[in-house]
Order: sequence, then C-alpha cells, then structure tokens
Amino acid sequence: AFLIGIMVVALCWAYGTNCMAAVNPARDFPPRVLAYMVGYGSEVFTYRHFWWIPMFIPHVGGLIGTWLYVLAIEMHIVPERRRDDRIEREMTNLLPLPPRTEKPVV
Repeated sequence: AFLIGIMVVALCWAYGTNCMAAVNPARDFPPRVLAYMVGYGSEVFTYRHFWWIPMFIPHVGGLIGTWLYVLAIEMHIVPERRRDDRIEREMTNLLPLPPRTEKPVV
C-alpha cells in the first residue's frame, strides 16, 4: 500500500503542473463546471478530453474488481450449512412466549 501511495503522489506531482492531477473527481469536475458557468465555454470539457476519466473509470474499476473477486475467491468458497435454517428452528422453539407472571417494577 505504501508503494502505491508513493506512486500516486509521484504521478500527481509529475502531471499536475497547475493545480494537481485529477485523481479525485471532486477536485476536478466542480472547477470545470464553474469555469463553464463563468463563461469559458465548452473548452473546459473538450480540452484534451480528460474530464470523463476521473468521473467514470473508478466505477469501471470497481465493477472489474468485483467480477475478479467473484471469479477468484467467492466461487471457490464451499457454503456451509445455511444459518437461516438454524435460526428459524431456534425461533420456533422460543415462540410463542409464555405469559409474564411477575408484575413490572415501577
């Protein structure tokens, strides 16, 4: 994890000459929207066509990571006996509750 952090910091320092790299969409997209509203035009979204990467690629990475987890780990786990059946049997033994014989303490 430390080496990945060092790599991200190095990439931000190397490619983020003006106001850091757009690794976080919350740091990249709102200034573009504000610049568009102020009057800079559609160039804020069309310059180098980079605006969509921090917006959508993390979601694609999450889907790919989930798919890889299911294929590599979850499919190979042998499911133990369903806990729901045991819990349901225990609940039927507990219900119905016997009537309360003591008076509540006030």
